[in-house]
Amino acid sequence: MSKISVLIPAYNEELSLPELYLKMKEVMETHSQYEWEILFINDGSYDKTLEIIKSLRQQDNRINFVDLSRNFGKESAMLAGFDYATGDCVIIMDADLQHPPYLIPEMLRYWEEGYEDVYAKRITRGKESLIRKHLSLLFYKLLQKTTRIKILTNVGDFRLLDRCCINALKKLRESQRYTKGMYCWIGFRKKEIKFEQENRIAGNSSFNFFSLLSLAMEGITSFTIAPLRISTFAGIIISLIAFIYMCIVMIKTLIWGEKVQGFPTLLVTILFLGGIQLLSLGVIGEILKKIKKVYVYLVNKEVEDCLYVYDKGINRMYKKTPLLKISLFLSIVGILFYLINLYTPWISDDYLYSFFLTPKAAKSFFEGTFIGFEQKILSTSDIIHSQYNHYFFVNGRTIPHIIEQGFAGILGKEWFNWINVLFFLLLTALIIRLSNKKNIFSFPYWTIGISSVWFLLPHPADILLPMVCAINYVWSALLCLFFLFVYCKVKHAQNIHWPATIFLFLFSIITSWTHEALVIGISGALFLNYCLHYKKQKTKKAEISMMVGFWIGTLLVCLSPAARDRALLDHVSIWETCLALASQLKAFYILFFLLGGMLLYEKKYNTHIFRKFIYDNQFYFYIIFINCAFSLFIGYRNARQLFGIELFSIILFIKSISSFVTSSSSWFKKVSNIIAALTIIHMAYVVPKSKQTYIQYQNLIKTYIQSDSGEVNYERKTFSWWLDPYVWRFGEYLDWETSCISVYYTGNKKQMKIIQTNKIDLE
Repeated sequence: MSKISVLIPAYNEELSLPELYLKMKEVMETHSQYEWEILFINDGSYDKTLEIIKSLRQQDNRINFVDLSRNFGKESAMLAGFDYATGDCVIIMDADLQHPPYLIPEMLRYWEEGYEDVYAKRITRGKESLIRKHLSLLFYKLLQKTTRIKILTNVGDFRLLDRCCINALKKLRESQRYTKGMYCWIGFRKKEIKFEQENRIAGNSSFNFFSLLSLAMEGITSFTIAPLRISTFAGIIISLIAFIYMCIVMIKTLIWGEKVQGFPTLLVTILFLGGIQLLSLGVIGEILKKIKKVYVYLVNKEVEDCLYVYDKGINRMYKKTPLLKISLFLSIVGILFYLINLYTPWISDDYLYSFFLTPKAAKSFFEGTFIGFEQKILSTSDIIHSQYNHYFFVNGRTIPHIIEQGFAGILGKEWFNWINVLFFLLLTALIIRLSNKKNIFSFPYWTIGISSVWFLLPHPADILLPMVCAINYVWSALLCLFFLFVYCKVKHAQNIHWPATIFLFLFSIITSWTHEALVIGISGALFLNYCLHYKKQKTKKAEISMMVGFWIGTLLVCLSPAARDRALLDHVSIWETCLALASQLKAFYILFFLLGGMLLYEKKYNTHIFRKFIYDNQFYFYIIFINCAFSLFIGYRNARQLFGIELFSIILFIKSISSFVTSSSSWFKKVSNIIAALTIIHMAYVVPKSKQTYIQYQNLIKTYIQSDSGEVNYERKTFSWWLDPYVWRFGEYLDWETSCISVYYTGNKKQMKIIQTNKIDLE
């Protein structure tokens, strides 16, 4: 749900406020799909304005206010409103109802369409004198002639500004402000609506002739250097004229003489130079006044029930609090995730990747014979030679398998455990960052991100924890998402030089030479996006190099000799694959449900939120649908195959929440705290269960090594449905695992034999 802040500066408006509130209440009730906030800025009123605002707040908690310590002026009051408004967009209007509230729904409609600045232009100026109207028009013409910025005529402060505009205006901390010019200076997408300005319902305007003249001077001196240049040119011309006249006086004096010696020259020089100095000093003084750092406004701290208190220390603490909360949450999750990793032993492929992979060994990899597994990995050159054979006989995922052999053969599992924790958190960070850059500093979205990765990705015990799976899926996904992050940056960059372009090309190949379940969807989406939009936008050379690099890496994965051989294996029918996929998807269904709700919301309130979401995120939808088609084409093998579909469904799931909910909502914060607690409790419960299976596994290995025949008894533990996907268990692929263990510990001289399997329910 989007939050709308209505910013209303008020100075001695006691008579207007009750009627204004009734009008605004009507608008808010008819548009209840938004979360509303009415923010009054009491600009040092000496009547009962503050008391009326307080009474209105007691009636309606949607009303907030800031009480300034004195009258700082409307411009500074609006800056105070920018600082304290919390909405996704801010509507600025006067308290005297000259700005009609019935225009607000139209402003919101254009905002939903993507406009960031929806301004209201006056057709008529209400009850104004003829002289004032003509002077206003003359001022706008003069201002437009003296500045390069397009200044909008007859456009005041009545407008809707998106959060991006508010953030830009907050950075402009000038003490002498002309906000109407700043609106034009910051740019962004603008939309004009016209209205007839009403007369004041009560009271008199605080802007007299001299106040308006002062505001006009602020506008001229803020947005143009024309007076300074005029002064400079005038100084040059006048000085030149003075010099010529001085020459004439000198010649006249030499020929005819002068009755009053030196007087003409002295008089002319003093008058001309004095005029230039006075004019220059006046202009320079106006400009230097803008440089002087003074307080723009001060909040009256004596008002106890004021919602906001202007205190820089408190403001800093407010900014730091979410970061501290996020850090604490990630520390707890990281420690628990490390412990679960610690109690996840090497399994199946992890053992085999510790060996030098000869052509004979590579050919026997999937045959279960394991011929040629004699030499352990001893150096980096062994890894390179092994992966050459791996590429031709096992599969094409070269980059993750190089990393895996590095850990299995050289670094060891302890290093993997620590790095896997870091990459788990980095993967979550990239998911949150790709959903919305603002979410990365929001605690609620970190809880959603962590819980989504932990609860929604398919079979965590296969994806997140074992070394072979984590490197193939989590680490590969991290590289792919980092590619998308860099690609978005490059797409919006101005100029990228050739050395950087070549580096991005190589970087793209590395990030895509990872896992087919991830890179095929991204490559296809890049191709579709390029074909659909190449006429609308000019593609930069760096962007093209990244796309080509990613396509090359994808081809290296999918067209490797080993990958082609794997693709020729027998598959189940498409119908059976559809049923298998339908039974395993989770994040995709949640996303589908939210999209359905978004569509119903659009139909009910006649907005464009669903269509806008689909259009803005079409690239991610391409990835999901291409991955689904790929899974149907190759046939269903296991739940890990759905990793790419679920991963990008999580990104869209978080993006859809961002489009509806603001992180500052109190209910959203409460829900996120509950989610964080549930995630921590669940991970904490997994730790001892993982330890139980780990101890059993160690005992099994010990028994196997000590046994002459290789016979071991194995009691398989069973867990409840909410725990089963998170605990590693020996015996998932019994024949494969026993063969790998036999090769690793005895060189395949003693085959492990499971002679008894009993199920024990630990719950």
